[in-house]
Amino acid sequence: SPAFPTEKTYKAIACNRPFIVISTPEFLKEFRQMGYKTFHPYINEIYDTLENQDDRMKAIVDEINRISKLPQDEYTSLIAECEKIAEHNMRVLKQAQEDFILQPEFEWMEDILIENWRTPQL
Repeated sequence: SPAFPTEKTYKAIACNRPFIVISTPEFLKEFRQMGYKTFHPYINEIYDTLENQDDRMKAIVDEINRISKLPQDEYTSLIAECEKIAEHNMRVLKQAQEDFILQPEFEWMEDILIENWRTPQL
């Protein structure tokens, strides 16, 4: 499955930040099927549909350049809209943590996981 979020994706979610994912094609499509939202139309996510990795990277770089050149008021508006989506993603992540069921062969890890996952890290 292309949608295999790593700690880098979850870190952006946990920090309430918008993100662009450098991954396999259709990652974002499957990520949305997991209940998360992505940042379209504020971030052009056409890169997610591109099969060729060079084309995908060029589209990502082009989008980063576009965003970095926005006038301050447009950039501020983009960030504000993305923060609403980021808050939704944080709620989905928290719910996933609450719903997490440890497989029986890993029950010995439960205390460690509870301490590290369910306690806010400051």
